[in-house]
Amino acid sequence: MSAKLAYQKPSITLPEIPPEIWIEILRQATDVPDSLEHPQLLITKRYIVRVCREWYAIGMPFLYEHVSITRPRHVHQLSETLSKTMTRGEVNEPLAFGCFVKRLDLTAAALDSVVWSDEGCGTSLRQVLDLTPNLVTLNMPSTSSLLRQIEQIPRAVIPGLRNLNWTSTGTSSKSGYQVFQTEFLDSHPHIENMNLISLYPAPHFEDKYSHMWPSIRRLNCPSRMMEETRWQFSFPNLEDAYFFVGFNGFDRLDSFCVAHGRLLKVIHLNDYKLWGSSDMTQGFLSLRDWCPMLEEINFTSPHSCVIPSQAVASTVTHQGIHTVGFHASTRQLSKQKAKDFLQDIITWAQSPATPNARTLRLISEENILHLQSKHAKLFNTFLKDCVSRSAIVVDNFRRPLYPKNDEL
Repeated sequence: MSAKLAYQKPSITLPEIPPEIWIEILRQATDVPDSLEHPQLLITKRYIVRVCREWYAIGMPFLYEHVSITRPRHVHQLSETLSKTMTRGEVNEPLAFGCFVKRLDLTAAALDSVVWSDEGCGTSLRQVLDLTPNLVTLNMPSTSSLLRQIEQIPRAVIPGLRNLNWTSTGTSSKSGYQVFQTEFLDSHPHIENMNLISLYPAPHFEDKYSHMWPSIRRLNCPSRMMEETRWQFSFPNLEDAYFFVGFNGFDRLDSFCVAHGRLLKVIHLNDYKLWGSSDMTQGFLSLRDWCPMLEEINFTSPHSCVIPSQAVASTVTHQGIHTVGFHASTRQLSKQKAKDFLQDIITWAQSPATPNARTLRLISEENILHLQSKHAKLFNTFLKDCVSRSAIVVDNFRRPLYPKNDEL
C-alpha cells in the first residue's frame, strides 16, 4: 500500500438530518453568555462552519445571525457582503446574507475614529441596516455623530427591532452629560428592551416634550434618568427595571415605583454599598406599596459584600417576591470574603422580608466560575445548606445548581 493511501483520511459522512436540526445543534455547541463579554462565540462559529462542505452550507445562515463590527473598514465591507445571495435548502430560493442577521454589534473602537459623512460610513451603515430587515438586537455606541446618522434612517428599515443597547464611549456633551435622542425610539415602536446603563455620565434629555413608549418591557438606566421619567417619559407596560442608586437613590426609587410600579415584576438595584438599614426598609416599603406584582429583586454590589436580609426591618414584608438575585462585581474573592458573600445570600431564603423567596439566583457567571474553581468546597457546602432550607440556587439562565453527589 502506498504511503498516500495509508495516510488518507476517511471521508466524513453526515447522517441524514434536516438542516434546521443541524443549525440547532450548532447553536447549542456555541451557546455561551453574551458575546460582548465572550467574543470567542463568533470565533467558534467560524471554526464550526469550516469543518466540512456540508457544515459550511448548513451553517452560513447560522453564522450570519450575529455580526460584530470591530474595525472602521468593516462598516464599508459589510454592506457589500450582506447584499450577496445564497441558495438555501431544496427550494433554491435566493436569499441575501443580510436576511439572516438578527443581531448587530457596533463597537466604539470601530467607530470613534470615523469621520461620518453622507459619502462615508454614515451611508454604509444605513445600507447595512437596510440590508438587515430581520434585525432584532442592535448594540451601538452613543456618539452623537452616530446617533445623527441613525436618526436619518426611515422608520421601516428595522421593523422588527426589539432590543436596543447604547454602550458608553467615554465622550460627553458640553453640559457634561450624554445627549439622549428620542427620535430613534419614537420611530421604532416595537422596542421591548432598552439598555442605557453603560452611559456615563448619566444621559441628559434635551427633548422636553412628553413621550410614551408602551412597547418597552425592560429598562436599564442610571438613577438620574429616574428623575425625568416622573414627568417626561412614560413606560406604562414596564415589567423589568435595572438602575443605579446612591446616597439619594431611594428618593428616586420611590418616585419611580409610584410612576411605573404597577406592572413591575423584576427590579435590579446596583451600587447599594451606601445604604443603611433605614434605607433598605424605606426601599422595601416602596416596593411593597407600589409594586404589587413584584416577583424578583436582584442586587449588584461594587465589592464583594452582599447586603443581608436583616438590613430590612422585620416588620416590613413583601409576600410576592419568590426570587432574590446577587452579583458581586469583584472578580476575585478571598476565602473569608467568599464565605461572607455566600452566608449573606442564604439569609434571604424565606427571610422575614421575603418569606416566600425559595429561589436564590447567582446572576454572574463569573462569580459562579470563580467560586467553583477557587472555593469549590465552600460553594458546595453553601449549595447543601440551601437544599436543607428547601431553597433552590439557579444561575443567570435560571438553570439549577446542585451540590456534587460525591460530597453529599
